[in-house]
Amino acid sequence: MTSLERFNKALSFEKPDRIPVCPFVMAFAAKFAGVPYSKYCTDYKELVRAQIACVEYFEYDIVTPDTDPYREAEACGAVIEFPEDDLPIEKRPALADKKDLLKLKIPDFGTSPRLADKIYGVEALKEETGGQMPVLGWVEAPFQSASILRGLNDFMIDTYEDTEFVMELMEFAFELAVKYALAQVEAGAHIIGIGDAVATMVSRNTYETYAFPYTQKLVAEIKKSGAKVKYHICGDSTHLLPLIKELKADLVNIDSKVELVKAREILGNTSAIKGNIDPVDVLLKGDEAKVRKAAEECIKAVPDGFMLSPGCEVPKNTPYNNMKAMVHSVR
Repeated sequence: MTSLERFNKALSFEKPDRIPVCPFVMAFAAKFAGVPYSKYCTDYKELVRAQIACVEYFEYDIVTPDTDPYREAEACGAVIEFPEDDLPIEKRPALADKKDLLKLKIPDFGTSPRLADKIYGVEALKEETGGQMPVLGWVEAPFQSASILRGLNDFMIDTYEDTEFVMELMEFAFELAVKYALAQVEAGAHIIGIGDAVATMVSRNTYETYAFPYTQKLVAEIKKSGAKVKYHICGDSTHLLPLIKELKADLVNIDSKVELVKAREILGNTSAIKGNIDPVDVLLKGDEAKVRKAAEECIKAVPDGFMLSPGCEVPKNTPYNNMKAMVHSVR
């Protein structure tokens, strides 16, 4: 059974030959392949080389051209700094002044360097894997995207002080996410990840008012294209799980702060679940025995419709033996 077949079986709550292992691998792959992260974020050829080297060595079941949450915002005017071998930094948001929202336009994906770079990455990863492995494209959720375009602190204040502005910004962020997601689907992505890292920073009421309606529409639009949808939300999302269920994403990545049994109880069979080994205390700082134990607990908690992974990104300095232990725990 190929990785793609295994992945699709799990999404459908059927029994694959083994549980798919689908870690979110970015900085770890760059380090493994000896690619400076600044290069990994800006040169799809180096990214693809690193992704392929990493997945072939550790033998997990997914590849992705994602690198950081700033590609869309950068194309809209945000100033992003790229340290030589560290995560990109947003130095100035695109909407430091709210009135600049009137000037914002959906960027041209073909001429915006890093937007095009990700699309090329999708095409190359599909070609390199022969269509036998799921290629995970990626967009920022409208709420997440809006917070980056505006700047997190100002955006959070805006949600209380300027509802009209926030709603207009959410409309723009939604349109941007839909069009960029569909461009990646056209390039060959089997599944589109929707990143909503900031969502657990707000109350259920704020999430329901601003984030939920636009994310729900985004999921529906992507699914119309025939691609699958993964929703990723960092931190403790327990209070949001009833709403996340209503998104009807094919796959929900559950972070390590959420009890998997509780997540399955709430989500039911609406979405497959991916997770949720603690990426820091277990995968980065633990040993092989601790990783295997955590993996066994995850598998026991969600016996079907399940993919094994950390709750969030694989830390850059994860010991290779720990990574192998996680991947081999399902065998």
